[in-house]
Amino acid sequence: MEISCLYGGRAEYPAGASLGPRRMTDYELVWIMRGNIRYQHNHTVLDAPPGSIILSRPGVQEHYVWDPQGITHHAYFHFEFKSIPAAFGPPADWPVMQVMPDGDIIRPLFETLVVALESSRSPSITWIKLAETIVAAFIAGPLQRQPGAMVQLPPPVRLAMEWAKQALEVDGRRRIRLQDMAQAALVDPKHLCRLFRQAGGKGPMHSVLELRLHRAKSLLERTNFKVARIADLCGFANAYHFSRRFSGHFGLSPRAVRNHIARRD
Repeated sequence: MEISCLYGGRAEYPAGASLGPRRMTDYELVWIMRGNIRYQHNHTVLDAPPGSIILSRPGVQEHYVWDPQGITHHAYFHFEFKSIPAAFGPPADWPVMQVMPDGDIIRPLFETLVVALESSRSPSITWIKLAETIVAAFIAGPLQRQPGAMVQLPPPVRLAMEWAKQALEVDGRRRIRLQDMAQAALVDPKHLCRLFRQAGGKGPMHSVLELRLHRAKSLLERTNFKVARIADLCGFANAYHFSRRFSGHFGLSPRAVRNHIARRD
């Protein structure tokens, strides 16, 4: 499978809004993240609850009626096929809509892809290949991971953490605010805090601290930077504060980790 002309993002609609009718000129995969919607595909009307993924295709006339009771959130990406494996059969036989099971492989990949597409001007080969994997899984499976392979996190938690990871990759000193994480996750800050604690017992800010600490551990193990510089690069006020936080999390001081690596080498 090869696809091209990839673009996408996330959208929010107020209660009772609609989209269309419109006739599609390309393919689009739409993930309903929040809200119960009604989707018309030519003459077929489908109810799509949260967790539904819809595949639209060229020539289809479609119409979305978003949730009449509340806000609808969805993610999407448009694409075209350069080639389609014969094993997939004709596009007319492909699923129009599927409700994702618990532990599905598609939604975590979908989140990663749309965040990347929103932050880059043109898709890299990596994001194109990721989109191909998502489309192939939707059409032909598998939809679900092996049981227990990964912890299933609420979508807003994954979106918030993905945003924070990308922000720290760009600038490890950056101050990460709860408001910014909530905005990236499309929820209000209090609700995001509740979801984080329900998912793992830790709040968003503690989870960001752990991101900084793991980044610092990687720098300790894989660079010759001094501890004070690593503390600065990872957003800690000073080496003492960094060492105290690091030791509390990993059970070893930064210098002990560095010494262990030196002995192993």
